Amino acid sequence: MFIGRASVCFLSSYRETMSLYAPTYGSSGSKAFTRRLSTSFAPAYHHHLAHISSWPIVRRSFQDAAAAAATVPAPLTIPPFTLGRGHVCGVLAAVVGGGSSSSTGAYIPIRSHNHSYSRSSYSHSVHSVGSFRAAPTPRELGFRMPGEYERHAGTWMAFPYDPYLWRDEARPAQQQQVAIARAISQFEPVWMLADPKVYNVACDYFREVSGVEVIPVPTNDVWVRDWGPTCLVRDDPSTGDREVAAMHFDFNCYGSPAKMEHGLPPLLPDWSRDRAAGRSLPQLAGMRSFECPLHLEGGAVHSDGDGTIMVTEESVLHWSRNLELTQQQIENLLREYLGAERVIWLWKGMVGDEQVGPSGKGSSGR
Repeated sequence: MFIGRASVCFLSSYRETMSLYAPTYGSSGSKAFTRRLSTSFAPAYHHHLAHISSWPIVRRSFQDAAAAAATVPAPLTIPPFTLGRGHVCGVLAAVVGGGSSSSTGAYIPIRSHNHSYSRSSYSHSVHSVGSFRAAPTPRELGFRMPGEYERHAGTWMAFPYDPYLWRDEARPAQQQQVAIARAISQFEPVWMLADPKVYNVACDYFREVSGVEVIPVPTNDVWVRDWGPTCLVRDDPSTGDREVAAMHFDFNCYGSPAKMEHGLPPLLPDWSRDRAAGRSLPQLAGMRSFECPLHLEGGAVHSDGDGTIMVTEESVLHWSRNLELTQQQIENLLREYLGAERVIWLWKGMVGDEQVGPSGKGSSGR
């Protein structure tokens, strides 16, 4: 889909990056529609690790939820709605004129670090570069990940609701999310994804706020940038047009399957709605999609828009994500799927990042 000088970006994570929203870039237009989404539903055994007191019981719940999530997805009908104020489209889709990149990224050599686990030599076919080379990669097609600073038209967020993840029936978290959305809406539109369970609640919060639209989309949690698409752009110098595409990492809820195999609890027992929501957004927007084989979250990657991306070793190289790949193989995939020329590896994430799990080790535990 070509949109005059437009670009799209989804942002939303505080887990890996400190932000929790999704800026969106695009063009003008308004459209009401009805869509059918196919999404998996599983029993809601959503236990935040900080609330877990009986590990054996929780582990059985995880297994039950995983078995339920493996069933045939149930179709969900999204009611018609309109994204107003001159912005387009689909359960997702706003697009608006983007900016140009101007900064120059500095290359920092990969830091040597002795990990406590081994990495094999790319033996798993699911991650084999060869199995993905039949189709051109985003980099080969001229796409790049736009910079974090580039102009955008709006912000995508998700409404918290699960009492096992958020204290006091999620009301404090909802109030904070509402306050953030209100502040952002003074400068740009906000599109708030709300699970059908709390759609009416979210609408009540924003009834008097003209700059926020609530959109009914099933979700598990609020981290849109992590499970949503990472948007790429490709400019046509001859016409000034910009094509927007979506790139999906293989989101597995912060390495949860590998942790379950080792008897450890995942961050969420069910993340099927997040995965389904993330993949539905570009479909509804009419954007082409690319599938990156890396188990990763969109919030784990930052771009300067000028060929440099930044990642952290403790997250991207964590044993629960891509153990069968070497650091160089992971870097090669990041270059190919994000259109990057340089990859800066930071050893650890931000000091004081969210402390997850009984060990309290933060992002390295995800």
